[in-house]
Amino acid sequence: MSRNINGMMNMKYKKNWLISAGMLLLVLLNLADILYHNTIEIGFVDLKLYWEEFRVTLMGYDTGFFYHTGEQIPGASTLPAIPIFPWGRILGNLICPAFLPYGIAKWYTFALLVVLCVLAGMMGYKHILGSLCKVDNCDTSNVMNKVAKENKFFLIIAMIMIFFMPFYWRDMITFFNIGGVICFLLILMVFIVEKHPYLAAVLLAISMMKPQNAVPFVIILLLERRWKTVFSAAGLDVIAWLFTAIWTGVNPINQVLYISGRSTDAEPYYFWFGLLDPLRNLGMSSNAAMVLSMLLGVVILVLLYFAVKNNPLWKDNVIAIYSGAAVISTVWMYKSKSDFVIVVLASMFVLQYYLVSLEKIESEVASAEKKRLTAVQLQCIGMLALLNVLIFTEPVRVLLGYSFTTGMTLDAWCRLGTVVWITVVCGKRSI
Repeated sequence: MSRNINGMMNMKYKKNWLISAGMLLLVLLNLADILYHNTIEIGFVDLKLYWEEFRVTLMGYDTGFFYHTGEQIPGASTLPAIPIFPWGRILGNLICPAFLPYGIAKWYTFALLVVLCVLAGMMGYKHILGSLCKVDNCDTSNVMNKVAKENKFFLIIAMIMIFFMPFYWRDMITFFNIGGVICFLLILMVFIVEKHPYLAAVLLAISMMKPQNAVPFVIILLLERRWKTVFSAAGLDVIAWLFTAIWTGVNPINQVLYISGRSTDAEPYYFWFGLLDPLRNLGMSSNAAMVLSMLLGVVILVLLYFAVKNNPLWKDNVIAIYSGAAVISTVWMYKSKSDFVIVVLASMFVLQYYLVSLEKIESEVASAEKKRLTAVQLQCIGMLALLNVLIFTEPVRVLLGYSFTTGMTLDAWCRLGTVVWITVVCGKRSI
């Protein structure tokens, strides 16, 4: 009996090559996508626009006012092209310090991105190992060490590949939009919010410079009753907002109205408006389609949250709890592709499901276990592909004749379906 179980355990870990090969294929496809578009150098195009916006604010000018009036900003050669909410123009200096020369600031931001990426990977690694110990009912350090030893090498390699799988890195490399940094701030916030609510509040406050990324996480924080984090972050943003208003001499309400109008009316800047974007083809305005997409996204997010909390496998698992927010943030309204890097968190969810499922396979029939194991691996490869690959990338989209917006919409629904599948269906099947 024990020999049979040991044999199954050995086979379980030896078979990790299948999902590893699938993840490696996604990484190679991502590299091919980058090379296909001749993206070899870091562009920093968007980052410079953010730096200019922060710099103009530090000079005492409100960019929203100049967007609204069309006047030229004194001392600035051009009007910054990226609209940022007023609180973000102050807190954003922590990401891209406009008080430093641009040549230094851009490499500071790049280094920050690398550090945040490494920290997010380390915390994800530690959390997934912890979830495996819960499955094995670890109550001693020896058992913990055994689980860590069995999974350590595969998990390290898998975590590295998770961070290189998303196709959206091409946009990050080409333009270096600040959205990628925001994504990793949100991922770190998820991992520290329970033990360090005030530090999490700082990360959330900075992330709110792009509310389209952060608001889904705020909704989950409210449902989780993380009052310290939510209200502390709100307080920091209000203070930064009022400081900006006083510094620039512009009414704080008008500051938001100027930016809100530009964000929703700027067709040249945002070509896709969320899950219900196809309604624009029926004559609906972009604003209406985006509002309906946002409402639908919030409803789905709340339903996903309660599905997680009612599932014994996931109810106390932060990766599972916040993965819905990560995916919803990519589908509920207009996005920069760099913002899609947040699916790294959902990919951790898939990897965690894969390892937890293997830990729970206890069949005594080797052939049945092997069949179940292969099915779980193939399922996880498929979910990782749907999460991380723009299904209608440029070559495929051109070949099949789909429009850019149609491809984005199909991709969004596939990504949403994936997180629903793993939350509702896979979790129950693993118990």
